[in-house]
Amino acid sequence: MNEIQNTHQKNIKIFDEKIKSPSSKFKLHSISDKIKIVYEYFTKANNYILEINKKVNEYENSENDIRNKIWYGIKQLSADLLKIYNKNIKELEKSLNKTKLEIRDLETNISILNGKIVELRQHISNIDETIENINNNLKNIGITNIYIKKSTKATIIKYTEKTSIMNKKYTPH
Repeated sequence: MNEIQNTHQKNIKIFDEKIKSPSSKFKLHSISDKIKIVYEYFTKANNYILEINKKVNEYENSENDIRNKIWYGIKQLSADLLKIYNKNIKELEKSLNKTKLEIRDLETNISILNGKIVELRQHISNIDETIENINNNLKNIGITNIYIKKSTKATIIKYTEKTSIMNKKYTPH
């Protein structure tokens, strides 16, 4: 490049001298050989760059091809696992739905049983109140020598008879 610039400067000087003395003959220095050298240099550089670009493209294509083949292989290898996974998920979902239905049924049964318990509790009276009511009813109908006495044991009720002759207590077996 420096040689071309130097030659160009020399040619400019020759033109300047021709302008000063138009009758003189002149000969310009040729730069075509130097331009040819530069042209060949840039052509070689461009060809080298094209080769590098081609190799880069081939490398990228090869890399993409390898990546695609790897993913395809992984997909093929894991297809059975994915089928098993999906099957297990479906079975778990069915089991979950079944369990939810069972829970709903149990909650319904609990609600029904709670209603029955409330209803039965309404029909049950307190033992102390019941004994007192029975004793009062016995007195009201004129039976004063028999009364019911609550036992200290939780499940046994004693029937007692009062008489002036005997003071015996009757206890059922």
